[in-house]
Amino acid sequence: MGRPTGTVTFLFTDIEGSTRRWEEQTAEMREALAQHDATLRSAVESHNGWLFKHTGDGILAAFASPKEAVLAAIDAQRALSLPVRMGITTGEAESRGHDYFGPALNRAARIMAAGHGGQVLLAQSTASLVDGVDLLDLGEHRLRDLSRPQLLYQLRAEGLKDSFPPLRTLNEAAGNLPIQPTSLLGRDQELAGVLDGMAQHRLLTLTGTGGVGKTRLALQAAASVGPDFPGGTWLIELAAANDPGEVERLTGATAGALPPISRDSLLDFLHGKHLLLVLDNCEHVLDACAGLASAVLANCPNVWIIATSREALGVPGEWTIRVPSLRVPPEGVHDVAEVASAPAVELLIERARAVRPGFAVSERTAADIADVVRRLDGIPLAIELAAARLRMMSPAELRGHLAHRFRLLTGSRRGSLERHQTLKAAIDWSFRLLSKEEQQLARRLAVFTDGWTLEAAEAVCTGRDVSEPDVLDLLTELVDKSLVQMDEGDGESPTRYRYLESIRLYMADSLDGVDERAAVEQHFLAWALDVVNSVPQRRWAHTPAHALLLLRESRNLAAAMERALDDGHADAAARLAGNSGVVIWFGTGAYDDGIRLSAAAYEAGGGSDLDRFNLGNNIALMWMWSGAIGRSIEWFDRMIALARQSNELTGTDVAPSIVTLSLIDDARRETLERECGQLAAAAAGTVEADYVAFILTFSRLLQGDSKLYVEAMHDIWQRRGEERFGPINDYLVQNLALATWIATGDGGSEAKQAVAGLRGSMNPTALIQALCLQAIIDPLSSLAALREAQSLLRYHRASGFATFFFGAAARIAARMGNREGAGRLLGAGRKWTMYSPALQPGWERVAVGDLLDDLPTAEFEALLQEGARFSFDEALDLAVPASDSE
Repeated sequence: MGRPTGTVTFLFTDIEGSTRRWEEQTAEMREALAQHDATLRSAVESHNGWLFKHTGDGILAAFASPKEAVLAAIDAQRALSLPVRMGITTGEAESRGHDYFGPALNRAARIMAAGHGGQVLLAQSTASLVDGVDLLDLGEHRLRDLSRPQLLYQLRAEGLKDSFPPLRTLNEAAGNLPIQPTSLLGRDQELAGVLDGMAQHRLLTLTGTGGVGKTRLALQAAASVGPDFPGGTWLIELAAANDPGEVERLTGATAGALPPISRDSLLDFLHGKHLLLVLDNCEHVLDACAGLASAVLANCPNVWIIATSREALGVPGEWTIRVPSLRVPPEGVHDVAEVASAPAVELLIERARAVRPGFAVSERTAADIADVVRRLDGIPLAIELAAARLRMMSPAELRGHLAHRFRLLTGSRRGSLERHQTLKAAIDWSFRLLSKEEQQLARRLAVFTDGWTLEAAEAVCTGRDVSEPDVLDLLTELVDKSLVQMDEGDGESPTRYRYLESIRLYMADSLDGVDERAAVEQHFLAWALDVVNSVPQRRWAHTPAHALLLLRESRNLAAAMERALDDGHADAAARLAGNSGVVIWFGTGAYDDGIRLSAAAYEAGGGSDLDRFNLGNNIALMWMWSGAIGRSIEWFDRMIALARQSNELTGTDVAPSIVTLSLIDDARRETLERECGQLAAAAAGTVEADYVAFILTFSRLLQGDSKLYVEAMHDIWQRRGEERFGPINDYLVQNLALATWIATGDGGSEAKQAVAGLRGSMNPTALIQALCLQAIIDPLSSLAALREAQSLLRYHRASGFATFFFGAAARIAARMGNREGAGRLLGAGRKWTMYSPALQPGWERVAVGDLLDDLPTAEFEALLQEGARFSFDEALDLAVPASDSE
């Protein structure tokens, strides 16, 4: 059955009590779940349904026919041994890729959650469309997360259980929980975690950054379990509490205790009750909340508490859950379906539609929308404020104004707390609760653009009122108070700390207002130089550990370069950009920034000859990999001239530049290759000599000498293979796969190993090449490899490496019989290449072989010219669809 579209009937299922079953009967549950999955799949498919998602302990299925969905549910319930609850509803839904989105799905999930194991519930939208089935009218019910009551029906049939407890709805739940006017998006996993935590702990504290949605999640969890608390679920709003004594008074008054209210009278009132308290916004009266919670746990055995706070209460028996930001699209992902499916984008879309009906992600807006939610760190408050601005600006305009986010992200959200009216106010609230020393450290940490280690913070942030031994304790407080995020180390890398970008900008603005910025920036520049000076100046001496260190600090080092240039520190700028740029710019693909900063550092005139040579060589490579061959040749020539005039630089230093230049300069190739051969012979056995030999023999391959290439690759691999994924091996490992394929016709295993290894390296251009080789060598994985390479090329804009991609795409197209498409792709490859016109056809012969030999010359030339007229993005789009039917 194909995917239903238009008006769709959805069947959602879930195993009741699955968490407890997994805890108590793990082995039995594993076997039962396999049978459960098979039973549901069979029932869905036998009734022409489409099972589009597994949810761990349930499934989501779509049907074109409401009757078929009902019959599938009956068949499944008769065969299932586990207690499975089901919900069915019908409505319009938006289809994206292999998933659906829209209110109908939210409604199906809420209806399912209201039922019990063995029960099938139908919405009126489905019940009104089916006949010949027995339905029990259960009346209207308020469901969590839905603003309107729903008319529900229970499906009855032979072999199905008929009697169930009351539905888990809000109809009978006592308390004061407000009905939420909007749905809770992207929090299924967090909500499940809260509910699981409540099954084992009576005090649950939700912590997290301001605006991250702690209160909304707490209210959703409270509404979900409301029917389990006959004494009610009570929201205690503490934001307006001005002194600790108000905590007990507000709690008692809200839950119904008679005045006068004291600690003892409140505990007496709560002692015999079975209820849930939601203590919201505890951070400014933390000690009072902790005292009340501790006393309730000790004296009121049937009272549960959910607290929300920027930091934990810190009492025995507390279970803390840190609420994360919503998931955002990964960097470089611009696919419409993938962008739209990220929870942060789902929230933006839903809230934007309130002010701009019909708002949706499109090919034109996907990149802007993805960048907006990324730069807002997936914080729901910030996203909701941003969505309101889409009423009068486009996503691209919104993205452009985020540099001034504290003026942009303001609102007049009636009924909201004052600190939720603007993004700045939400952060202000947290900052004002810090001690003087915590505020000083918080401001100084803003100098780090992209996170820091404890050692870096100690080096940069010590000074007036903050000593080096203080930093650890103060940083711990900032983590505990949800201002600083912690990314735990993995044994090889130390624990890193970071700000969400909005908090960093707030702290940076605060640092501007005090007289310590100059001292902090001097410490920061000194720290950055220490990092770079810990790495050998000559590229070939870099180990993977050196590369990892530089890449980890890449944005901080780039910021240090900017500051060094702005402050006139030419020597520091040259050392920073020359010694780290080879990893920073090539590892991130940020060539525009790399060329701009490196050229500025070079023209500033500072640094040693080796610093300046490294700078210029990096610029030449970045121009080459960006496809600007003329500018690349210009910079290589300048660096070769510098090396020949310098007493500091040797032939071994300059040989890699000369041999790389030979790939792009037809007029001087023979002379350059001859010189390189002499330099390599003089430096035999060194890494530099092997690199030169590697490039020379690859050039020979492109000129038709495959035998020399194969022998050289295996010879170099014997010497360098143990250094896997170092500077040379990033490229050598994939060329070993290519050499094996040329020699034996089978290098698939080596190609996959190359891709796997390079995914963990800091060299995206090498990974692009490896993926393209895998696409050429291994037909079974060619399309997936090509798509990944396409995504990397689009993100890194490494157009010089696109020739590998277009060669691989052309091979796939030709193998499928699309010879015209293959010819156009080769034409695009000739436009977007780093090779000289004399060598480029050699790569085409390697990639495509004889698959286009019988294409008439005139027709082939016309196709090449047609392909060369495409823009870079147009050519990338052409490549993968050409192989989409594979």
